[in-house]
Parts: sequence; structure tokens; C-alpha cells
Amino acid sequence: MKRSPMPRKSVDSLTPYTEEPHAPLNLADNTNLFEPNPCFAEALAQVQPDMARSYPSLQSERFCEAAARAHGVKPGQVATGNGSNELIDLAIRVFAEPGERVAWHPPSFSMIEVFARAAGAQVHAVPLRQPGFTLDADGLLAARAKVTFVCRPNNPTGNSFPRAEVERVVRGLDGLVVVDEAYGDFVGDSFLPLVKDLPNLLVLRTMSKAQGLAALRIGYGIAQEPVIQNLLKVRGPFRLNALSELIGTRAFERPDHVERVVRETSQERDRLTLELRTRGMAVNPSDANFILFRPPTDAARLHAALERRGVAVRKFGDPGLRAWLRATVGPRWVTQRFLAELDDALREVGPSR
Repeated sequence: MKRSPMPRKSVDSLTPYTEEPHAPLNLADNTNLFEPNPCFAEALAQVQPDMARSYPSLQSERFCEAAARAHGVKPGQVATGNGSNELIDLAIRVFAEPGERVAWHPPSFSMIEVFARAAGAQVHAVPLRQPGFTLDADGLLAARAKVTFVCRPNNPTGNSFPRAEVERVVRGLDGLVVVDEAYGDFVGDSFLPLVKDLPNLLVLRTMSKAQGLAALRIGYGIAQEPVIQNLLKVRGPFRLNALSELIGTRAFERPDHVERVVRETSQERDRLTLELRTRGMAVNPSDANFILFRPPTDAARLHAALERRGVAVRKFGDPGLRAWLRATVGPRWVTQRFLAELDDALREVGPSR
């Protein structure tokens, strides 16, 4: 009997990306829990049935033009992807040969390591320093990797590394440096203006977070044109479907929505941080739309107790994060519901033994 074909050795040991079980109150995915983006309904009103019969634009030209206007760059400096995670994969496959070094700073977005290992790259981890999950800029510089990733604000820790430290990494390396700004709208301090001066900088953005369009899988990267052209050689055509391109393009016309979401997120993040600390939690400072906190009890048991109450928060298998949980920040009613269920769960679990 024939056996299933064996994968490459670099793939065999990998495990698929997982998510928390669905729950009535999902605080595990860092999506936008505020009101829907009005561009969604506005764009849908323009949809004609004929759209479904044709391919979307080859390179999402209309979206790239809108993104370029919004960020003050040329359309040729924008590449789209099925979520920004596709662009992470592309950056590694395009700019690192098998066996060459890819550097990152765990704990961060776990798919960076997965994509690098799948591409046959040598993964070089430069762990965040404790206390406070701070960036080891000197360690990243010493790695001299062909591709280096910096996530700012960082997921899952929430903090933004000092701008000067990240810039020192970009300017000090010859290889590609990818600054992942998936949560960049919440901090309001972007590396996009540096693209015009730094040919080795690729800034990634997504419309899954502040824009509230996670279901449409709209990611994009901005860099100087040679970097973008090399990404397009491998990316393939039609990465955004027609509906995603239409709605994503329209979203750039509604900056007021993002401004309101960012403002309200900041207010509720401060309130939730204070409430968690009054309950004996350690809270890592956050510039994103989520909070990483360490409860005064067993995190896994508290996670399970919340799940039984219909609340999903994120737990971690990483040894350095097993004592921590992560919760998305939402509107006031979400904060109130979460705190009520959290108090009940804490009473059930009790203090650590």
C-alpha cells in the first residue's frame, strides 16, 4: 500500500496555527469590537452581480493608489497580500536563501518562525529582555540576518519599542528589515515616513485591526520600489478579491472611523488596565488594542473558568508566557461584561497555591 508523501524536513516538525475556541464574548483575536466600519455597507451598495464573473484587478491597482495617497508614497511602493501574514512569508522567501539567517524577537507573532523554518532559513531568535519585554536592539544587530523582523507595537506583549532603538536596527543592517505595524494605528507613530530614505525597510500594515475588516483579509506592505517589485515576482496575481479591494479602497476615505476607534480604545484600555491592577494583576504596558496580564492565580485554570462563562481570552504555550493571558480591548459594555465574568472566575479558581 502506498504511503502519504513525506513533506520537507523543515515542514515535518511544524504544527498548524491554532485559535481559541469560539465564544459568545471573543477577546482572543484582537479584532475590532467597536461599531462596524461604515465603508463596508457603503461599498456593498455599489456591488453589481457582474463583478463575480470576472477576476479582480491583477495587482489591486485601485487599492494601491488609495493606500499610496493615504501614506504619501507612490502606488508602485505598495504591495497587497491576503493579510499581512502573507507578506511576512513572501519577505522571507524572496530575500533569504535556504540556510541564511532570519532574525526575530520572541515572544512575537509566532508565524514568523514558522514561515522561516518552512522556507529552510536559519531561524535566529533574539528574545525580548525582562522585565518588561523590551527590545534587544544590539542582539538583532549582531545577528546580521538577511531578513529581520520587528513587531511594533508587539503582539502579544502590546508595548511599542522605542523609536530610536528600532531605527538603529534598520539603519545598522544591510539586509531587509520588516517593521510589522499591524497595530500601528493605535500608537500613531509609524515608520512609513522613513521608507523614502531607507532602501532596506519594509513596513507592513493590515486592515484587520483598527479598520475592523478582519474577515476580508486585507494586508499591504510599503517599501521602495525595488523591494516591492521583487515581492511581486513571487506573490502571484489576484491576492485581493474584488470585494476586498472595493471595501478596502473605500476605507481610506473614512479616516474618521479609525480615529474614533483609536480614541475609544485608548480610553477603555486605560480603564481596563486600572481595573485589572486593582484585582492584583500584573499588566504589561500596551499601545495596542489588547492587554497582556498576569493573574494572581494559575493562568490556565483561569482561562478555562472564563471559557466556561462564554469568554475567550488568549493563553500561551510559550514557557515565558504561560503565566500570562491576553484580552482584546472593546467598548465599555465589553469591559463591564469581561470584568464581571473575570471576578466570578477568580472566585472559582481561587489564589495560587
